[in-house]
Amino acid sequence: MSNINEKSKVKLTLRSKDPLAPLELADSTGTLIKVGQGTLSDESQLPGFYRVRFRSPEGQAIEKLLSLSAGDEKDILIDAPPFPDTPLTQTMILNSGAWTLPEQTPEIRNLSLMRPSTLLALAGSAANRVVTSPIDFNLFPFVASPFQKLVFRTAVSGVQLLFAVDSGSTQEADNYLSQVEIHLWPFFGPKGPNYYHPQRTSSFVELGETAIDVTFPGTYWLSLTLPGKQPVVFPVAILPDRATMLVVYRDLLDYIHIFQYMPSLTRDTAVEFNRVRQLELFQRLYNHGYLEHALQYLNPALGGHWNDPITGCLAGYLFLQQEDLGQGERQYVDFFFQNVVYRYSNEMSDVHVLMAEYATRQGNHEVAQIALARALDVGLPIFADGMTHLLAGLSRYAINHPLAASVAAVSPTSRVQGLLWNAFIPGIPSDLEKALHNQQGNVPREGRDLVTAGSRS
Repeated sequence: MSNINEKSKVKLTLRSKDPLAPLELADSTGTLIKVGQGTLSDESQLPGFYRVRFRSPEGQAIEKLLSLSAGDEKDILIDAPPFPDTPLTQTMILNSGAWTLPEQTPEIRNLSLMRPSTLLALAGSAANRVVTSPIDFNLFPFVASPFQKLVFRTAVSGVQLLFAVDSGSTQEADNYLSQVEIHLWPFFGPKGPNYYHPQRTSSFVELGETAIDVTFPGTYWLSLTLPGKQPVVFPVAILPDRATMLVVYRDLLDYIHIFQYMPSLTRDTAVEFNRVRQLELFQRLYNHGYLEHALQYLNPALGGHWNDPITGCLAGYLFLQQEDLGQGERQYVDFFFQNVVYRYSNEMSDVHVLMAEYATRQGNHEVAQIALARALDVGLPIFADGMTHLLAGLSRYAINHPLAASVAAVSPTSRVQGLLWNAFIPGIPSDLEKALHNQQGNVPREGRDLVTAGSRS
């Protein structure tokens, strides 16, 4: 009987020209069976009707309905969803050389699911590597400036912001960017008087950039005020020898999409564009709830050879949503503690929140309480999930810390919903702001008055 069943099964291979494409196999009702990245193979299904899809992180899909008979072997190439038909997207496509690259770079040559934020992430990563190549300039003639050029000095830590505005006209985009206002100040310090506006990048008035360097790494507050909207305040982690790069994209419907990257500013680190694309897709898929797909993009973290802190923390939060940790996830936990926690424990509150959660699951409650207190010593998590886990930990344990009560009292209405990042509107919650003010005299010099220079207006 088993041989008959084996012979009746079908063999299906689904492919995309883009090796990073999110692919799906579903049954006739649309129930998901399996996901893949670039290629999806399955030999375990019985004859019947199936759906195969090329899935975009925002929910759009190209779908084909298949009728498969016993013994069928199908190899299907599926097209990507079309690029958004918006003015800025089409302009950037026309001016990018991505589609003229050699076949050795398929993740860029066959780039799909592109948004302006995608090319900004790739361009910013290319700009911040010291040794560039002709490929960089062919790809990204429109942006961006190196972080150190924007701050007019050889800086080793800071924030870089890249903006893209999709609008009905270039004049509207130019007016929009001229009204954007940015503040940066230390987590335990007062908000300074300096504010920043984006500069235009080359000849594209729809694109802007600015950068601010700091004296010491650590947690800072970043306030972003966009036209027609209340200020949004983010805790951001600024790491040694890295720029905290935020890509801010305003689409035609006035929705704001924000991505974060932490490119290295050291001279011996090369940019791998497929990794940048993986992280961008990972953020989009995670934020829109396609967690099974998001898991497909974690090979860089699990492999242990790309020590990216954003990838490491996001993977940690993703695995916390799994009911049981498999062998691959356990390998990740080992990697995370070896390569992320010990590198960035002084600058990222998230690494301590993750330590606390994993310790709690293992029954190590004393370790969990110590980790939660350390998370508050450093600041607040940069991820929305991190803030949720921190609040749960403060509810679970009685943490003796000057900020514990004010953080635990943060109202859900003061938190921005729908973002991957921890953010507050219209500013820092008042009780927390008072607690931070009371702590200003108790933090070392490294925690105060550390914003130094940048493209200030």
